[in-house]
Amino acid sequence: MNKEYNLKDSLTSGDLGVSLMQFLSEHYKKESVLGTKEEDIKLKIDMYIDGKACQVKTDYYSHLTGHAAIELAEINFSLKDKQFGGTRPGSYGVMCNHCDKQVIKPQRQPNVTAGALLQQPLLDNCSNLIYIMPNVGVIFYNPKTLNTALWYWMKNHTNQDKVNDKTWQIQPAPNPNYISLSLLMPHSYLTRKQEVIVKKGYASQQGESYMVEPYKFITWPEIQNLIISEDKNRYWQPMMNNVKKFIDYEYNKKIHREMIEDAFGIQLLHKSVY
Repeated sequence: MNKEYNLKDSLTSGDLGVSLMQFLSEHYKKESVLGTKEEDIKLKIDMYIDGKACQVKTDYYSHLTGHAAIELAEINFSLKDKQFGGTRPGSYGVMCNHCDKQVIKPQRQPNVTAGALLQQPLLDNCSNLIYIMPNVGVIFYNPKTLNTALWYWMKNHTNQDKVNDKTWQIQPAPNPNYISLSLLMPHSYLTRKQEVIVKKGYASQQGESYMVEPYKFITWPEIQNLIISEDKNRYWQPMMNNVKKFIDYEYNKKIHREMIEDAFGIQLLHKSVY
C-alpha cells in the first residue's frame, strides 16, 4: 500500500464520512436522508441534504501530505485471465419485446472505471460533492464546476503551487484486485477561492483565467468543537461508533488510527465514546 496515498472507499471509511455529515446536518438544522443502495450504484448519490443529492468522499491523508487525491481511474486486474484492464464477462438486463419480463443478455464490461469526479451519473445527478479531509475541513463543491476546473488545472497549473515533489503527479494506490490512479493536487485548491488558468499568456498574447470556490468550507477546528460539545446530537453516537470501526479496522495503519482519534477529539471528550 502506497504510503503517500490510498483514498479509501471501504465500507468503514464511507460510513464514517456519511455519519459525520449526518451529525453536521443535524447541527445546522438541515434534513439529511441516506440514499438507497441503487442510488449509490447507479446515480452516485450517497445522501440528500435538504433535498439536494450529494456524494461524500473522505481523504484520510490530506493533512499529512498537503495534497487532495482526486481519483481519475480505477483499473481492475483479472486473476483468471492474468489481464490488466481490457474487458471482463458481464451481462445486462433488457425488457423482452414479446413479454413483460426482463431478459439477461451477455455483454462484456470494461475493466477500467472513471474516477468519481469524471463519472457522468455524478455530474448529472449530484448537486454537491462533499470532500472530507480530517484535520483540514469539509468542502462542499459543485461537481460540474470542479470537473471543469480539474481539466484546466491539469493542463496549466502543473508547474506551480508545488507542495512537494509529489504535487501534480498521478499516484497509483494498489489494492488486492485493482489499482486506483489519483491526481495529487494542493488541498488549498479546494478550500479557498482559486484561479483557473484557461489559456496561458505568451509574449504579447494575453492569458485567460477565471476564479472558482466551494459553496462552503467548514474548518476542522470548528467541526472538532462541535463533536466535543454536542454529544446530545442524535447522530453523535452513530458517528463515534464508526470512528471506533475505523480505529479497530486491522488494515488501517497506526498513524491513521491516531490521526482519526486526534481529529475527532477522543482524548478531549468528557464521556466515554464506546
